[in-house]
Amino acid sequence: GEWECPDLYELPVDGNRGKTRWILKIGMNPGHLAGGSGEQYFVGQFDGRAFKNENPREKTLWLDYGRDCYCALTFNNAPDRLKPRLIGWMDNWQYAGNTPTTPWRGQMTVPRTLSLHTTPDGLRLAQEPVEALQALRTEPFSYAGTNLPELNRKLAQWRPAQTFEAVVTLQPGSARTLTWKLFDGPGEYTLLGFDAAAHTLFVDRTKSAHAGFNSHFPSRTAAPLAAGTLQLHILVDRSSIEVFAQQGTVTLTNLVYANPQSTGISLEATGGQPGALDVKMWKLRSAWEHKP
Repeated sequence: GEWECPDLYELPVDGNRGKTRWILKIGMNPGHLAGGSGEQYFVGQFDGRAFKNENPREKTLWLDYGRDCYCALTFNNAPDRLKPRLIGWMDNWQYAGNTPTTPWRGQMTVPRTLSLHTTPDGLRLAQEPVEALQALRTEPFSYAGTNLPELNRKLAQWRPAQTFEAVVTLQPGSARTLTWKLFDGPGEYTLLGFDAAAHTLFVDRTKSAHAGFNSHFPSRTAAPLAAGTLQLHILVDRSSIEVFAQQGTVTLTNLVYANPQSTGISLEATGGQPGALDVKMWKLRSAWEHKP
């Protein structure tokens, strides 16, 4: 596919402002790992004239493993130049022309704060929702324990909505899969889970409502994730799921078109019992101060 929507910015390595690298972000259409349009990035040096990639040319680093993050660009007038904010177009050129929404078509990701971290695989970009979004939190929910039926019973009593935020730490234990069932309602649901055997974090929208509007839309997207403790930061809106895993070094952004009454949330395990669970959730108020 073709490359477009480039962006170039400098980031401190592990927060050390005396040691920086440059990130070159490129949109590609088609050719993304999940199909259709998507984004990759390069880590390297920039001398004011030329950018030099520090990784082998065959190494591909994905900005987002989901289907719906494209043309993501940073703001060049942020108060702190070395803490850029990024926002992306939440859609995919395979089906952007006929998404089942009205009176609008298309939306943006939440703004994200960027950082660069040393990992066993090398330097990797991390993304987290901007802290200002925490002002939208309301009606907090929390659970710590190992009893899935108890967690799910308390979630049902909380009366979940279609707009919420979750910060979750999970120990997979002996479970083969740990899966959140989201937008659960009559004849529909969307899955967000971890497959311990495949070492992947996935979002499956094949059973989501209105998934049949385009043959490319029903899909399961997956990102590689090492075994061990799962750390997930999840933002769910009425038609989207944004997942930031392992301190934001892995992200999945996907559109989901659920019916308004489908608000069920539960956590399921297969193949064994999970270990410790720490779940914090908040319903989210509208960001619009005055509704039209």
